[in-house]
Amino acid sequence: MMMVMQLGYQRYYGRSFTVKSEGETVTMSEIGLEDIAVNLKEATVVAKRPFIEHHIDKTVVNVENSIINAGSTVLEILKRCPGVTVDNDGNIHLSGKEGVSIMMDGKPTYLSVKDLYDMLRNMNSDQLNSIEIITNPSAKYDAAGNSGIINIKLKKRQDVGLNGNVHGSFGQGAYPDYSGGISLNYGREKFNVFGGYDYGKGYFYERSELSRRFFTNGENSLFSQNSFNKGHYEYHNFQAGADYYIGKKHSISAVVRGNFSDNFSRTTATTNIANSTEVPDSGFVTINTNTSQWNNLSGTLNYTFKIDTLGQELTVDGDIAHYSNRNDYDFNTVHFYSTSQNGYSELATDDQPSKIDVKSFKLDYTLPLKNGFKFDAGTKSSYVNTDNDVKNFNYIGGSAVNDTSKTNHFNYEENIHALYANITGEIKSSALK
Repeated sequence: MMMVMQLGYQRYYGRSFTVKSEGETVTMSEIGLEDIAVNLKEATVVAKRPFIEHHIDKTVVNVENSIINAGSTVLEILKRCPGVTVDNDGNIHLSGKEGVSIMMDGKPTYLSVKDLYDMLRNMNSDQLNSIEIITNPSAKYDAAGNSGIINIKLKKRQDVGLNGNVHGSFGQGAYPDYSGGISLNYGREKFNVFGGYDYGKGYFYERSELSRRFFTNGENSLFSQNSFNKGHYEYHNFQAGADYYIGKKHSISAVVRGNFSDNFSRTTATTNIANSTEVPDSGFVTINTNTSQWNNLSGTLNYTFKIDTLGQELTVDGDIAHYSNRNDYDFNTVHFYSTSQNGYSELATDDQPSKIDVKSFKLDYTLPLKNGFKFDAGTKSSYVNTDNDVKNFNYIGGSAVNDTSKTNHFNYEENIHALYANITGEIKSSALK
């Protein structure tokens, strides 16, 4: 029996035939195959973004659902990004350059190096969606980021119906640390509401030993120092927002975010001073206690107009943010001598409260052009007020005396109005020949 088969068609069975000699031709009638109709109950198409994407103007690290995102902080994830380094003082470098601008969801943070370091260290990585690394910023961004921009994009779910997740982590080294949180999302055809909360607490310590030798007038002295620093941190992060879709082309979004953290550390450093014969001569013990609080509350209102399906778009953003930070230091130093001389003690305090208020308005327009080119234009106005009031006191005879050489009240107002326009695209090498 003869059988004819083709993928996607039913098998055909016909009468058998015999070829009696080599070269004999057998003529058969036309054969028609019938389609096989397959009814699928459900088809699921799954696409995964690569961990690192390279674009013309930026590199995107997709950390959401990545294995490196589990049980980490945003600062730890940032240290693993290509070209990004963070030194011991909290300075963030991009491709070896200083002066990097850090943004959250496309908005500047306006924070000092230490405040930014504390914020990233107190943010759980489960909030992350992706990190954009822009080594050569265009005119679209503020001039403050001319050494590079790192844009940290947070998660924003838009699933239909009610959904959410709960996460937690625990780590144990010399001391424990733990974190946990919850996020919820409720979406319908016309609107989407979301919110989340994260909590974390951890402990840390550092032990160091240092020896230094000083030469003066032909004689030398030896300084031997050992120090122990122990502290803990605790943070609360939340976000809440809503999206409302006015038809297919218009949408309005509002988001409120808050970060609140408390940090405490105590460093005890003992310094022994020996003379040229390395016989102990004197020394001192310093106890440095640091208590800090960092609070951040920000809100964003966005309007998006998708003019057409080709990517032409108009967006309007209004932002308001309040940052407050307080660092209180107590320095208690006790001096002692190996002889019968009486020692003495010194006490000093250093209070560093800081407040930053930010208001900004931005309008952006995007127009796709031919051959993959894109035209962007827009305007931005920002109003920033910074108030730092550093107060340093030395306690003499039980009375506080203001040290004017270390005390400073800095109040700064900044108003910036800017326009920009730029065209981006890629010119193929063949087009240059």
